[in-house]
This record gives sequence, C-alpha cells and structure tokens, in this order.
Amino acid sequence: GKVGAPIETVRESLNALQSNGMKILACSNFYNTPPVGPPGQADYVNLVVRLSSVLMPHGLLDRLQAIENQFERQRSVKWGARTLDLDVLDWHGHMIQGRLNLPHHELTKRGFVLRPLMDVAPEWRDPKSGKSVSALWNGLSVTERLKIVKI
Repeated sequence: GKVGAPIETVRESLNALQSNGMKILACSNFYNTPPVGPPGQADYVNLVVRLSSVLMPHGLLDRLQAIENQFERQRSVKWGARTLDLDVLDWHGHMIQGRLNLPHHELTKRGFVLRPLMDVAPEWRDPKSGKSVSALWNGLSVTERLKIVKI
C-alpha cells in the first residue's frame, strides 16, 4: 500500500482483517478527514469496523500491527503520513492501561473516530465518563464536526 490511494487501501485492509481470522460484524461509512500532525499531508479516510475475533486485546493489537506492516506502515514520524493506521478502540467496555490503552485514549476527543463509531455502535458509552457516543460527538465544536465529511 502507498500513501495516496486511501480508499483502495481501506478496502484491501478490510479483506486483510477477514483473512486474518476476524469477522466484520459492521462497517461504518467512509469519512474524509483532515490529517492530525505535520502540515502537507493528504486528507485521511476514516472508518470504524465492529469485529468478532477469538483474539484477546493484546493479540488483536499484534495482529492489527502485522496487517499495518503488510501495508508498509512507517512509524518514524509521530502523527506523520501513513499508509494505514488500525487501532483497537474498545474491548467490551473494559479499561486497560499499558502497551494498549482501552478505551483508546484519544477516542472521546476525535471526531474522525466518534462519527464513524456512531454508525456501527450507536449504543456505545465511554466506560470512563459514561457518556454516549452521540453526546461526545455533540460535545465537539461545530467547526470540528464539519471537518468530518461522509464519502
């Protein structure tokens, strides 16, 4: 995968998830979003999938990182351009700290995660605050929400 063909990369990564023992239960719409990080990056395509897997959280993280590596993911620049970024957002409402933080530590502040999360898990609540995904989304500024554009 190359930086610059995001929709194709996303589609290929969905196939990679399924061929790596994960079952996609639901897939959000695709959203075009401005990048987080250094200037000069192309817009990103963001989505959320709801998965079923026999893997435990850290095993799932390892599998996702292996898939990222298949797509030539580079980790040299924090928030730099990337071919693919797969994150575990939540694991049955459990809170985990360490190499894997669940729920994902930036989830509640990022419109590019919250908007597609509403598509696949409208009932989701942040286990820390108890707030619903829609309340978190509505808590973002209008400017932030308008940056998230359905493709």
